[in-house]
Amino acid sequence: MISIIVPVYNVEKYFEECMESLIGQTYEDFEIIVINDGSTDGSAILCDGWAEKDSRVRVFHQENKGLSAVRNRGLELARGEYIVWVDGDDYVDKCYLEKLSDAYKSTEADMIMCSFYTDTDGLVEHRGKDLFPAEEIDRQTFLERLYVQGMYSVVWNKFLPREAYREIRFPAGRVFEDSSVMLQLTKKCNRILILEEPLYYYRRHKASITLQTRDEAKSIKYLNDNYLWLKEDIEQYREENNTVLAALASRRLCNTIIEYSGEIHKENLAKWKKLYNVYKKEILRCKEVPLQSKLKYVVGGISFSLCRRIQKMI
Repeated sequence: MISIIVPVYNVEKYFEECMESLIGQTYEDFEIIVINDGSTDGSAILCDGWAEKDSRVRVFHQENKGLSAVRNRGLELARGEYIVWVDGDDYVDKCYLEKLSDAYKSTEADMIMCSFYTDTDGLVEHRGKDLFPAEEIDRQTFLERLYVQGMYSVVWNKFLPREAYREIRFPAGRVFEDSSVMLQLTKKCNRILILEEPLYYYRRHKASITLQTRDEAKSIKYLNDNYLWLKEDIEQYREENNTVLAALASRRLCNTIIEYSGEIHKENLAKWKKLYNVYKKEILRCKEVPLQSKLKYVVGGISFSLCRRIQKMI
């Protein structure tokens, strides 16, 4: 049996389409664990309605605790042999479970991941086309891509046995809750199979994207959560003497500091300059990083604003 864990928070407008796509799966041996995280719209009523319609739907309500708490509770409640995640405002292809499970059972892969569509207010595009070519990769390649291509770090396009999550809990309060567990999650994944067929529809809301503003508080929160995630990964790579992954994770962190430093006042920037110079060293000492790329981070150590201007010119 497959456990589908569905976090729900104020998704009344989209939840019916999400559930219809799950109930209509061609693969029928599943349970749907719906966790309503203190929604203030009509989502709770819709959740209960689906539990009445289909015995495979199990609904749980809780006070708002955030996505990590929802994911952790879902893992505790899951009874299936396998785990997949579908966010309450997204939806999936009718063959989503069938194709993921068939791929897992017919190969020796430890993880299956698929490509995806983005649905931006009804505009559906195959954004994952170039990111997810049909191939089998190893853990090293997966992690290298994770720090360069962000969509490798999400859990919602991945099929794994429940056992893979046995010692994993998502960190509370972080915006990078998926990214923060990916290194642990892949520790036993030596073979990862990518399905190029887009089976997941990831919904993006144009209004929230275009109207979202970045102020200092949001930028610092984003940087802090990014740092907490990447610091842990880099420490692990240092222990493993994996200089390539340490450099790539450090590059991801340094790029984020450069990008968001423009929103941070001078008196609060000293911490991030210090951290930048620490992790810059990981990039500079890695033989696999091209010289031209290293020069960028040398410039960043002199001036973040100069580095941002140079980036815009390239």
